[in-house]
Parts: sequence; structure tokens; C-alpha cells
Amino acid sequence: MKYLASFVFLLGVIVVVKADGAKSSTVPPTTVKSATTVDAKNNKTANLTFSKNLKANDSVHNRFNAVATECKKELNANQEIMALLSSGALPTNEKQRCFLECVYNKVGLIKDGKVNEEGAMSLAKAKFGENKDLMTKAEALFKKCKTEAVVEKDSKEKCALGRLIRTCIVNHGNNLPIFSKAS
Repeated sequence: MKYLASFVFLLGVIVVVKADGAKSSTVPPTTVKSATTVDAKNNKTANLTFSKNLKANDSVHNRFNAVATECKKELNANQEIMALLSSGALPTNEKQRCFLECVYNKVGLIKDGKVNEEGAMSLAKAKFGENKDLMTKAEALFKKCKTEAVVEKDSKEKCALGRLIRTCIVNHGNNLPIFSKAS
């Protein structure tokens, strides 16, 4: 069962996409907003549901919002790029890749051009506190992304790490029970 997800779960906004539309028995979402995207790899349209299944941690949420605003300004991007952070969609152009990479750098998910597992766990701890189950699942996800989200030495793609981290989360974020099904 494939879900598309985002690092945004650290914000208290859970983004879940289920391309096949099947029902799920996970915690039902409190829908805040919905959107539609296309899974180009499988040529399917998927619904995005933004939900708050966990109590939002205002300091983490505020940190991501402030950083996203900084990155938007640094990249001279339009306001719409801010939606990418919470959409769970894969970036489709250089500006989107660079926006994600900028945000991930500033919040500590990237250090020295690599996934920073320690920084990621620090964010998870700020969000999940002492919930050992969620922390264990977050740690497994970050370990996976640390090995998968690696920019090839001969890569010419600008801001490839932003795309690679997002792709890892989209591909492997379904092991966290906080993700609910999109209808």
C-alpha cells in the first residue's frame, strides 16, 4: 500500500496521499485542506489531505513557517511555493527543489550536503516528545533517507538533495501510524 507523505509531519500538519484511494483504518483526519496532485511515476491522480492527527507543536510549526518565509525571499519565489512544504508533492522544477533544500538546511535536516540524522531526530523530539513508538518510527525513516537521499558525485541537478529527501519521505513515510488515508 503506497502513501505519499512529507517531512511536514514535524509541523503538526500531516500530509497523506494514497494514490489508489482504498480505505484505511488509521486515525481519521481532521481535514484542514485538500488538493490534488499527479503521481507521474504511476500516472495516477491522487488526493492530498492535510490533517492534524497529533497536537501541533507551535514552536516547531513556527520555526518551519519562519524558515519557509526566509527561503521564499532568498529564492525570490512567489507565495505559491510555500504550499509545496505542506503539500507532500514532489518538486517539479529547480526553484521547488531549491526551496525544499533551503528549508531542510535551515531546520537542520541537511548538514554538509547530506541528511543530518541528528538534526532530524532533534526535530522529531521537539514534535513527538517522549512518544517512543513515534520516535522509533521517525528514526527508522531518517536512517533510510540518510542512505537513500544521497546526491551522486557527478550530478548536474541543482538542489538535488531537496528532491531526494522529499522523494524518500514520499516513498517510505507510510511506516508512521500518524498518516491517515486521503479520500
